[in-house]
Amino acid sequence: MKFRWKRVPLYFWQFPNRTTVPAFVREVLFLQLEDESGMVSIGEIAPLPNWGTESIEEAEQLLERVSTLLPKTNVPAFGFETLVSELSLSTYPATAFGLSILFELYSIRKLQTDVESYSTSAPIAATIFEFDLKTIHNTIAFWNTLGCHTIKLKVHSKPSTQLFEQLFNLVESYPNNLFRLDFNERWDFHSTQAFLVHYSHPNIQYLEQPLKRSQIHELLKLSNFGSIPIAVDESATNFKEIEFWLKESNGIIVMKPCTMGSIQLIRKWLETNSGYHSRIVLSSGMDSILSAFWYVWIQHSFQTLHQPSGIGTFFYTSSPIQIPYRIEKGILHFSGNWFRDFHFPSEVFL
Repeated sequence: MKFRWKRVPLYFWQFPNRTTVPAFVREVLFLQLEDESGMVSIGEIAPLPNWGTESIEEAEQLLERVSTLLPKTNVPAFGFETLVSELSLSTYPATAFGLSILFELYSIRKLQTDVESYSTSAPIAATIFEFDLKTIHNTIAFWNTLGCHTIKLKVHSKPSTQLFEQLFNLVESYPNNLFRLDFNERWDFHSTQAFLVHYSHPNIQYLEQPLKRSQIHELLKLSNFGSIPIAVDESATNFKEIEFWLKESNGIIVMKPCTMGSIQLIRKWLETNSGYHSRIVLSSGMDSILSAFWYVWIQHSFQTLHQPSGIGTFFYTSSPIQIPYRIEKGILHFSGNWFRDFHFPSEVFL
């Protein structure tokens, strides 16, 4: 077996038209596995150290060990389970996720599974970055034309009465949209409490991570305080933290699969905790469309995961790979046909 990987930059824009300079760049690892027959599989590791995963350097060190474990010839029984038994993947969740999708796709191709059965779809929320109001209105209008009426607005400004009123007026302007306001730990307890008291609106679906991740008890107080649910993201980077929040609050979990571990482990946890599905929102980890497909595949597998997923960031991303998709009536659709012969462009590994 040939096993290769390479660091690849992903470029992120703030606007759908991508006419500006990228807002930021981050690196991921693209993986490729090829057996003696020429059968190829692909995967992606997208570490998020700020969310508790390993660093990209630590992932590469683990991949060096993976290379030594892979057999020199085809061994049908060899797969992800073999790696799990040989490596401590529980402390490398992003690597575990990337390797698990690599071997899942390999199994599908090797067994010549009906690829069309992997056609998959899921409702998605539009992600919008806080900018000037004209740009926000234009971007909401763009997503509404695609039928996406759940809007995730990333709010970067510091809390103030003026900002509160702007957010409230924005929500008022779109009676047919639901809004998720994501603060990425930028607010404080008293400001969030004031917003909950004075600017509550039925079209605000939840406030996401207003406080620092360590302020879990203050977040719990807020979750039981107002009429707007509180969602956590940075405060729930593993299953133990997720279970604590779901049991102790009436709030929402924003789950990034790439921080949780292998796709098999995620499916098992979701099967065991089906009673919480209505309070779980799957979210991307600033990765490529390859990972986005698997997030949709997870959601598609569980009909009770009905919350629009927050994986729309791939739409703002430029990467060397493109997997065909379409968005209709707010539903992101992938055909399973790409499973048959998709591979990374040759220049990726040059």
